[in-house]
Amino acid sequence: MMRSCIGLMSGRPKKARASSGVQLTSTFTFMALSANSTASIACYDPAMTTPPLPGWIAPNPRSDRAQKFAREQQRVINPNGIPELTASLTKCPAHKTTPLFELPALAKRLGVGEIRIKDESQRFGFGAFKALGGVLAVYNELSGAIGEAYHTQADFERVMKGTDREITGRYVFSTASSGNHGRSVAAGAKLFGDR
Repeated sequence: MMRSCIGLMSGRPKKARASSGVQLTSTFTFMALSANSTASIACYDPAMTTPPLPGWIAPNPRSDRAQKFAREQQRVINPNGIPELTASLTKCPAHKTTPLFELPALAKRLGVGEIRIKDESQRFGFGAFKALGGVLAVYNELSGAIGEAYHTQADFERVMKGTDREITGRYVFSTASSGNHGRSVAAGAKLFGDR
C-alpha cells in the first residue's frame, strides 16, 4: 500500500536551506491517506503537535483523527472517483503533468521515510492549486444538466465539445471572488463554451 503524507504547517516560519526551496515551520501535522481507504491515518509526531499552539490558531474541539469520513463527506471527497477524474482531466487541452519533487534531507530531518511535494502552481496556468475546483464545479453543473435532459451520463469530453449547447448554452457562472477560485470558475466556463 502506498502512503503519502500531506503536511499541514503552522507556527512561526524558520529559515530553511536555500537548496530545499521549502520554508520550515515550528509545528507540523502530517496525515497519511492511502489510495484504497476513505479514512485518514495520523502519521505525526505528537511531541511536535501538542499545545501550546500559537494564539491565532483556534483548535477544533469536535475534530477526531480516528473518525472515518461520513457519507456526506464521501460525496465531496471520494477516493474511488479519482481514476475517472484523472482520465477526464487528461482530455482537457490545458492539461499537463505537474512535477513531483522529493525532499530527502527534510524527510531525514523530520524522521519520516519520505516527503514528496507536488508542484501544482502551474496547473492550467493559474499559479495555484485551486485551479481544478472551479473547472470541476462548472463541469459537474453542466454534466448534471445534460444528464437530466437526456437521461444519460455526459463525460468531460462530451461537455467540452459543446454538442449539447441547447442545454448548456443558457448557463452563466459567477462567483463572489476575483481570486484563484473565481478565475478557475471563469476558465471552466470558457473551456465549456459558457459565460
